[in-house]
Amino acid sequence: MFFVDLMFALVLAMGFSFFVPGAFGWRRPGQEILWDNMVFVFTLIFLISWAGGAWLPRFGPAWRGGYWLPFLLTALFAVMLLFAVAPPQTSHIQRRAIEEAAPEITTKRSPGVFFWVLVIGLSIAIIIHYLGQVPGLQAVFYENAK
Repeated sequence: MFFVDLMFALVLAMGFSFFVPGAFGWRRPGQEILWDNMVFVFTLIFLISWAGGAWLPRFGPAWRGGYWLPFLLTALFAVMLLFAVAPPQTSHIQRRAIEEAAPEITTKRSPGVFFWVLVIGLSIAIIIHYLGQVPGLQAVFYENAK
């Protein structure tokens, strides 16, 4: 299940990371380079879809012993969330006018603290999910549930 889940999350994240910044022109604030935006979107969608798909109940059609629909739904949710929080796009004409009015200042912004907290939290959620499936560790996780 681990490798099938990993492949579902990887394929969806690769598809959406090329689709979102490229087709829709989505840009992270302060980042105009397409490659940087694709890596940012890939990281978010990969971890969100993997964590969500692993923790959601298994439903939908199965492929190679894994259910891909929970991964797709969480990846779509992550994409919609990115579009919801993204600043509105400016047209090329507005962008040129802003560039002509203001001097050229190039700064490269790195992901903020919230991004790294989210990455660490999602990674912990993924690890806990799969550790709970190890036969020797199930007693540790589910000992108090009885």
